[in-house]
Amino acid sequence: MFSNVFVVRSMVLLGSLLLGFTAHSAQAQRYAGDRSNYDNNTAPIYELDSTYTEECGACHLLYAPSLLPVQSWEKILGSLDDHFKENAELDAGSRQHLLQYLTENALGRGKIPLLEGLSRGLPTQPALRITELPQFKREHASSVRQLGGEVLPVGFFSPCEDCHKQAASGIFDKERIYKGYGPSFTIGEDPKLK
Repeated sequence: MFSNVFVVRSMVLLGSLLLGFTAHSAQAQRYAGDRSNYDNNTAPIYELDSTYTEECGACHLLYAPSLLPVQSWEKILGSLDDHFKENAELDAGSRQHLLQYLTENALGRGKIPLLEGLSRGLPTQPALRITELPQFKREHASSVRQLGGEVLPVGFFSPCEDCHKQAASGIFDKERIYKGYGPSFTIGEDPKLK
């Protein structure tokens, strides 16, 4: 009887120690895209809209409207049935409300002065992705060089919050970047980028 109780207690103690060690190891490990210490308490520097938060924020980061010009928002909202290979269709009232909100706060309207530099050299065809803007490419050229100058997959820079601590707040200051962090990727040839 004594030996069975001792064996059971020993196994429980050993299991607890192993579980504690495993949990501690998992907490200490950091990886690309780890957001465990993001500053998510910073108030957005742009006016939030409840429809925008509900309809767009349910699937992805609420991109500050000042990251794209009016023509881009019009094009995006005009093709929600194929929104980056997803169906994001909305009823006419919600779509019209979002169009008004996004165009009133779009790039070029001066709502976020720090982002207005993105309006330099805008293409004649409206960009659907922030990453397609010429100034965005210039701002991130050093990151591409650090990755060996390889062609990166489409969408590589899309999860802004992987590097920018306060992207959800519309803050993209270089001083507030997680150094060495970013999306997981495999560098390779992507014909869509040519």
